[in-house]
Amino acid sequence: MFLMMMCSVVYGYTYSDYTWINNPANGHQYALTLNFGTWEQAEAEAQALNPSYNLVTIDSAEENSFLSNFIRGVRTRNHFDPGNNIAWIGLEFDSGTWKWASGETVTYTNYYPSWPEGGIKAYIMGNDHPSPGKWSANYMHESIPEYNARGIIEVIPEPATLLLLGLGGMILRKRKA
Repeated sequence: MFLMMMCSVVYGYTYSDYTWINNPANGHQYALTLNFGTWEQAEAEAQALNPSYNLVTIDSAEENSFLSNFIRGVRTRNHFDPGNNIAWIGLEFDSGTWKWASGETVTYTNYYPSWPEGGIKAYIMGNDHPSPGKWSANYMHESIPEYNARGIIEVIPEPATLLLLGLGGMILRKRKA
């Protein structure tokens, strides 16, 4: 609760200020950060909103495709060409290896052929980009404000929430029968 209040103090935002979309394949919700910034600023916005939130951890080709489509039309600050249709994901280079901010193990990757292009914080390329769905890490997006991006925040429902949603679906199906 304290950190939820901190988000309101630090950023002035609450959960309802974001536009959330649901991925029916995994039940996760996603929203873009409201601010353009560095990877660290995007992760801080996610954490300030709720300490269990992080920039997205991508676990499969299906989730990667869903997110690449989700960020179609999203550009970096002050850059509107298709090459800048990107958004931060939770992957960062730390202590000699690539790690997810969520702490999950890296089990799926979709690196751009010239990965990592000199950077240590990763982003996904959207469907308007010439290389949709690929990931890269480019120092320009990390260090030059005009190239800063928005991040993708991920909310993973608690197991009890998933159980309740499943039970609700079963009850609705029974009523229709």
